[in-house]
Order: sequence, then C-alpha cells, then structure tokens
Amino acid sequence: MSLPQPIIRVSIDVACHNHSVAIGLANGEVIDKFEIEHNAKGF
Repeated sequence: MSLPQPIIRVSIDVACHNHSVAIGLANGEVIDKFEIEHNAKGF
C-alpha cells in the first residue's frame, strides 16, 4: 500500500525590486521561503 502524496503549493509575490517565494503544504505549513532579486540572474 502506498502512502498519500502531499500537495505542495508555491506562491510568488512579484514586485519591482525583489520577488518573495513561499513553498508550503496544503495544510498551511510553510516548508521554505526566500526572495529572488529582480535582475537578469534572478527573475
């Protein structure tokens, strides 16, 4: 019998200077959060 697969959600807040990213589970638990710079290397 296989275990149920978790539902993972990703949220991206796009802004002028930095973009905030959050990765979490469907129950609201945040797994990780970080920022990506708004430039050629980032986003």
